[in-house]
Amino acid sequence: NIKEMITNATVFGNHGDKHIWLTKSHENEQKLEIQNGLDFLCGLGYPNKDWVMSYPYGEFNKTSVELCIKLGAISAFSVSPTQSSNLNNYYFF
Repeated sequence: NIKEMITNATVFGNHGDKHIWLTKSHENEQKLEIQNGLDFLCGLGYPNKDWVMSYPYGEFNKTSVELCIKLGAISAFSVSPTQSSNLNNYYFF
């Protein structure tokens, strides 16, 4: 049960609402995607601040990072080594 896992401090990464390619989306679409994913998690009892982003497809851009910061993320993760290998920032793991 997801709610029980949240109660027991399991960390879930916001993976967006519809799992779109953030790098192929305009700022407003990215913001809506990230916010709706966060709203879904919050509806399950997940905190709406100090949350973690798991970039869909491992892809992100400067806009994605800025939106995550503005919306209260403390960190973000990517599965794409080319996206994260040369960056020194908590939002580029």
